[in-house]
Amino acid sequence: MNDLATTDTAVPSSVEATIAALYARASRTGDPGFRTWALEQLREAIGFDAAIWRRLTAANHRVFAVSTLKLPASFSAAWDRNADHDSMATRMRQSVDTVHTLSAEEDSEWRNSSEFHSVYAPLGICHALGIETASHDGAPINQIMLFRKKHEPAFSPVDCSAFARIVFHVIRAATAAQFVALGEPNARFWNCLSAVADNSGRLYEVQEGFLTLISRHFPDWAPGQPLPFHVHHAYRGKTQTVGSLSLYTEAWNDLTLIRAWESSPMEQLSAQERSIVEAVRQGKTYKAIAQDMGLAPSTVSTHVYSACAKLQVRGKNGLIDALGPAEPATDA
Repeated sequence: MNDLATTDTAVPSSVEATIAALYARASRTGDPGFRTWALEQLREAIGFDAAIWRRLTAANHRVFAVSTLKLPASFSAAWDRNADHDSMATRMRQSVDTVHTLSAEEDSEWRNSSEFHSVYAPLGICHALGIETASHDGAPINQIMLFRKKHEPAFSPVDCSAFARIVFHVIRAATAAQFVALGEPNARFWNCLSAVADNSGRLYEVQEGFLTLISRHFPDWAPGQPLPFHVHHAYRGKTQTVGSLSLYTEAWNDLTLIRAWESSPMEQLSAQERSIVEAVRQGKTYKAIAQDMGLAPSTVSTHVYSACAKLQVRGKNGLIDALGPAEPATDA
């Protein structure tokens, strides 16, 4: 067993090359098969016969995505059915962010267990190397397990050290690639921070920086809780402004993709407030604005008051100071 953060065994130079390749591919392509490709890169760096990468929600540990290499589709469900008593599953669950190894040749208790004979032995698996990552700030949990078959050597301290060095980068690069893919269809949001959540606001995928942005605008919200704004499908395809934060949501399979960015001052206002504020910036009186828009002067005053409250300024002079005067018209 090796701690993820404290491995002293020398790491092969091929591992550093693999890390560089992961980030290079993640930055240039939104490849939906990135995680399977990443497992293949792990195999080149460490050497194994089969692998599985499972992602689970932080809230209820529900598996929502599985990537495998040289394993049947039924393996994940079989592993779950036996996880309460399986030695490998127990070790990973009880000591997260730590690399664990087991070998049926060296551990007779594992070799003789019913879990080993129902899950691993039918596939010829004899050695396992794996990790379960902790959920940091509500981000998904990752379980990654590598397997070697009978007649192959057990995973060595060098293998454990290499895995501990590379696994964080594998997860981080895959997350980056995921959001490159999600950003490609709509260039409008290329520089927004994104996340994927269900209708209750529980997170499934989180882009780096998203949680920091949300925490800054909702100081009473704690990462790990449901998001502090509506994610219901009724809001899909629309931009909402919540305080000084702008949000755009759209469907992503049966979940919701959320784009978030800090609003410009004008984005914080309703459409009618923007029209009235723009007229104020042009130097028009409330009476003139009311006549142009078919409103009562008192309604114009109410909208100006609301805009001032949202932008935390006082009076129309405060609006002009905050936003600047309107751009002068140019001749066509």
